[in-house]
Amino acid sequence: MPLASILACFLSLAGAQVHLGGLFGFQGSTLVGDDAVDRAGERYPMQVGKAGTLSSAELGMALDFEWTNTSVRTGALYSAKGWTRQTGDVTWEQHLNYFVLPLEFHLLAFAPSEPVRPYLMAGFYWASLANAEIRSDDDPRLDRRNTKDWKPSTVGLSFGAGAQGAIHGYRVGAQMRIHRDLTVNFKDSRDTYNQAIGLDLFAGI
Repeated sequence: MPLASILACFLSLAGAQVHLGGLFGFQGSTLVGDDAVDRAGERYPMQVGKAGTLSSAELGMALDFEWTNTSVRTGALYSAKGWTRQTGDVTWEQHLNYFVLPLEFHLLAFAPSEPVRPYLMAGFYWASLANAEIRSDDDPRLDRRNTKDWKPSTVGLSFGAGAQGAIHGYRVGAQMRIHRDLTVNFKDSRDTYNQAIGLDLFAGI
């Protein structure tokens, strides 16, 4: 019964250790896929094979529910993604800013009494587009917002590995992870996705 399932889930969460903290991440993101888009009349052909990596960051809060050998992380993040592209002598950047709701599952190694515990991570995320814009130091005429060209939300897969521990009673951790969109994010494309590889740092109670 649904009520029994909800009650079982609540009782399970009640037995977890809860950790709340801040999360800051560095990441490099780019455009991947097989569909090379060249929209007529515009000056930014998004040929996937020529997209470069854009360095960016994400910032937010994370909430961890931890049991003996597993943990679940959720929270709320603001994530900056995108890519770079060079057209002739002009270099420009596509910036995509998202509000992200992650759901990660961590498989922990070693006993809870150990000072450092490595883990493997896999999960999903839902991202809502906050803003999109093109920037170019070489040609300011390219600078403009282009939020309307992108789908309002996307769903993706995350996986990676990390380690967590405690310092003077505070929970700290770091993880390397990959975010890969599962849904197409560009409105006029059948096969373009954003992918990011990053390092996340967590500190909390």
